[in-house]
Amino acid sequence: MWLRSLVFQTSQIARAISITTPKLQAIPLRIDGHGTGTIQKVSIEGKPYQFTADTYTLLGGQDSAPSPVSYFLASLSTYNQVTGFVVAKDHGIILGEMACYCQRVASDRRACEREARESALGEY
Repeated sequence: MWLRSLVFQTSQIARAISITTPKLQAIPLRIDGHGTGTIQKVSIEGKPYQFTADTYTLLGGQDSAPSPVSYFLASLSTYNQVTGFVVAKDHGIILGEMACYCQRVASDRRACEREARESALGEY
């Protein structure tokens, strides 16, 4: 039996969070990536677009395209916005502009030091 309503209880107030039934549908997705070294071209099966990923020169790349970390953070930001829009729309809520912010923390000590210097100089 599907739970049709989730109730959030705070003190004496109860509020229904969701009363919609889940939509069971599949969205086929296949990602193909091909490349050499630090550069990879990525395509999505059945779609006309593709993109390229590279990495920072500090890590041996050419910095000729966004890094995989940049794409990952962008996907988190986009996922939040798109999911928020779809869920709100399903509940009859109209959303305005959304702003999402994602930040990475450099794990390489040299990269952290470089970013700190550039940030202090206003170049970052």
